[in-house]
Amino acid sequence: MGWKEWQGRKQGRSKKRGTAMTGRILLGKYELRREIGAGGSSVVYLAWDRHMERYAAVKAEKQPAEPARPDILKKEMEILKALKHPMLPVVYDYFQEIERYLVMEYIHGESLHNLIEREGSISEKQVYKWAIQLSDLLSYLHMQKTPVIYCDLKPENVIVCPDGNLRVIDFGAALRICYDGKAQERLAGTIGYASPEQLTGTIGYASPEQLTGTIGYASPEQLTGTIGY
Repeated sequence: MGWKEWQGRKQGRSKKRGTAMTGRILLGKYELRREIGAGGSSVVYLAWDRHMERYAAVKAEKQPAEPARPDILKKEMEILKALKHPMLPVVYDYFQEIERYLVMEYIHGESLHNLIEREGSISEKQVYKWAIQLSDLLSYLHMQKTPVIYCDLKPENVIVCPDGNLRVIDFGAALRICYDGKAQERLAGTIGYASPEQLTGTIGYASPEQLTGTIGYASPEQLTGTIGY
């Protein structure tokens, strides 16, 4: 397994669309092998890059591109291209046919969610090691000249690689940016992992301090196998 094997945890998986797209070749080189994840506005496919001879993750919008609709994939591409961190996926390509597409590194491994479901819990020593890695990533994002805020840190968005280290994925709706110290976008998040202020709108904007707290909400699930609240 790799990239993002939601395995039904995400709602709105488009089985019919995934089957229809499988086998399609984009730009004459990206051969879509199978659907590996889906969210509210996009579907992710495992693809084979015929030119580079490597696997890639292709994120496709569910609806045809329209000028009036915000180009979320382009925004995700621009943000990720400006970041260089070993825990982040590498962007390979962005293009538009009928829909918009974002091509990224295919990350081998297993989601932390699936690992917890299989193992039941993770050792305290391992949780501590991974919390340090996630803290390092969030610090890197928050220390950018224009801070990048990752609003949806949860086990489904964390990949445990074969070497035991973590990678973080799904930067579409999760990314929010603050300009000149003032937040420009409202928060997104998932119940059970996002802070109460984030979900209730008590603090209706993104701040590094607020989002760093999501590590604290994810850690108990790793230790006990159950969501904290």
